Amino acid sequence: METRDANPGEPEVLSSPFCKHLRSKRWYFRTGPPQVARDLLDSSNHSWCAISCEPQGHDGEMANPDFCVRGRACFEPYFEDSAPKPSA
Repeated sequence: METRDANPGEPEVLSSPFCKHLRSKRWYFRTGPPQVARDLLDSSNHSWCAISCEPQGHDGEMANPDFCVRGRACFEPYFEDSAPKPSA
């Protein structure tokens, strides 16, 4: 699992490079956030968006690990960054 550099005694922070709405058959058997495409895809390579329930995301583009990553307009991370934001 990918973690941020933590100081000793601080809890580990989990993350995933994929959108939290990306689904596949393997998604239902995972034990943590997917870290690489093979954590999601089986030999069928079939995936879908949990919002649209289609192989295309709710933005009309393909839903798969290559495209459902940070930077896509509809991307939502598994975990929101809960660190306080600096005030201006």
